[in-house]
Amino acid sequence: MDLGAVSAVFRAAAATLNYTIGRRAFRLRTQVNAAILDSVFVATMGQITRSPAGAIDRGEWERAYERLLSNSRFIDAVTKATANEESVYVRLNEAREAFAGL
Repeated sequence: MDLGAVSAVFRAAAATLNYTIGRRAFRLRTQVNAAILDSVFVATMGQITRSPAGAIDRGEWERAYERLLSNSRFIDAVTKATANEESVYVRLNEAREAFAGL
């Protein structure tokens, strides 16, 4: 594992989420939700790894995030039995699908 590469992707994901979603990232209301954080961060890192570097369309990312937060399967997976393997699987897949192609 190349820790330098992982670190670079992590930093790029943090910068992308800060730029596109800002302080609303990882929150359903006011508190950070750890299950949203893990799934959105993993999906963003995957998207950065798969997609060539280019301009980030803030509006597309905002819309994708809003769609994800209105997805009932995702919301169930980040609010109920969040450590359950099925919940983890569902929220990661839903987040990956939401950000695919950005």
